[in-house]
Amino acid sequence: MEPFGFTYQDLFAGLLVFVRVMAFVGTAPLLSSSQISARIQVLLGLSLAITLYPFVRAEIPELRIDSTVWIGILGVQEVLAGALMGFSFTLLLAAIQLAGQSMGSTMGLALANVFDPATSAQINVLAQFYSLLALVLFISADGHFMFLRLLVESFERVPPGSIALGDAGARAVLEAGAHVFALGVRLAFPVLLTLLLVYAAAGVMSRAAPQIQVFFVLHPLNIALGLFVFSAVLGVSANVLREEFDRWMAQGLDLLTILGGG
Repeated sequence: MEPFGFTYQDLFAGLLVFVRVMAFVGTAPLLSSSQISARIQVLLGLSLAITLYPFVRAEIPELRIDSTVWIGILGVQEVLAGALMGFSFTLLLAAIQLAGQSMGSTMGLALANVFDPATSAQINVLAQFYSLLALVLFISADGHFMFLRLLVESFERVPPGSIALGDAGARAVLEAGAHVFALGVRLAFPVLLTLLLVYAAAGVMSRAAPQIQVFFVLHPLNIALGLFVFSAVLGVSANVLREEFDRWMAQGLDLLTILGGG
């Protein structure tokens, strides 16, 4: 029986595509924002699945559909594959937020928190600006096409039923987590170093001349110098972020190869 010209294998393959795409939409930044209603997210996932299905159907092998347990295992594997792809970009955005959060807190902006729509978290205004800058750069670098390419490549490199998260996959995930802290420190280093020198100079002045109320002028000085250094290195930071987006895409494809047993 072939309803509407589709076999049951075709319908099951379409369901697996939808599950993987929905797992990606549910974990990727912005797409998973609490500001977007669940209906819109489901419609977006369904639209992407329908759009991608003709391009990935040939990569999906014939699968057993006579066992409820096996169908459940396939569904869990598809959720894992989609969630890993979305979470990988969340890690990159977390590194950017870490840099902005550390700079803002050191400058004295910890009390000026705002809501971040990308991650649904409370962060300071500098981290918010950094996150929005990263998202704008990501879109200007055709990041939405990177998402689509990653989804299509995922079915070529990790067909449904072939996912294998072994030692190499676990190691790749741990290395991605370690890179979050390295990138965050790299982006925040100029501002943090400047403020460290300011605090050291203030400590020396307070010891040499205790009658001078150094810390009354230290707060506005920290903000002024921090923003000045931040704006001075902003162009370099933007180039670093563009490089990181390309690196994220390459790492995502490598991770898919590892998950596919390649």
